[in-house]
Amino acid sequence: MDWANFFSRQYAQARVTQVGSDGQQIGIAVRVQNDGSRNYYALYMDSGNLFFGKVVNGTWTPFQLFTPPLAGDVLKLVADGNQISAYKNGAPLSTFTDNSFPSGSPGLSAYGSVATNTIDDWEGGDLSTKVAVGTDNFNRANANPVGGNWQTITGLSNMQILSNQLTGQASLSSGAIYNSGTFSADQYSQATLNAINNTSGVLVRTSSTSETGYLFYQDQDIKLIIG
Repeated sequence: MDWANFFSRQYAQARVTQVGSDGQQIGIAVRVQNDGSRNYYALYMDSGNLFFGKVVNGTWTPFQLFTPPLAGDVLKLVADGNQISAYKNGAPLSTFTDNSFPSGSPGLSAYGSVATNTIDDWEGGDLSTKVAVGTDNFNRANANPVGGNWQTITGLSNMQILSNQLTGQASLSSGAIYNSGTFSADQYSQATLNAINNTSGVLVRTSSTSETGYLFYQDQDIKLIIG
């Protein structure tokens, strides 16, 4: 895990595989400080119960106690600003406001060596918020090239508007980038497929001067392909 590259808006989750009652603790954590201070927020199982709270310099401070989870339950812990939230199977359990740890990384928390409380399928990451830098519904007169804020990718043919929809050129490779606004490396692209009779899709991290980038497209055989 790279401790340096997580945003403060983050989550951790895992699936419960076994629930014991012997005091062995295991759970998920967010905003873990990797500096030896033992500071983090946690949602963990202990003696058949489910605890939600924080650890400050190694000392546990509870927020709330919940009924025991069952094997198969998915536990999730979310840190968003000063809102720390616990979930079970996608349903919210509780949210607390706390400013103790503004940053850190998703992780795991455990105490004891008897594996009667166990979890699996852990994941953690940034909470991605989609902020549209550019949008286009193509509801305008037929155009070739598209025009507006679109720029044809060097070496490819023009994208064009026909009947208020976007399409390429027959039997040619076409492509365009949106050249208005500033895009970070964390980005997305999405569109609605209105017809399935050619090869078309969306790109991210694309260069205007070469055929480079990541592509998710539908081809003429009605398959979805990523590459």
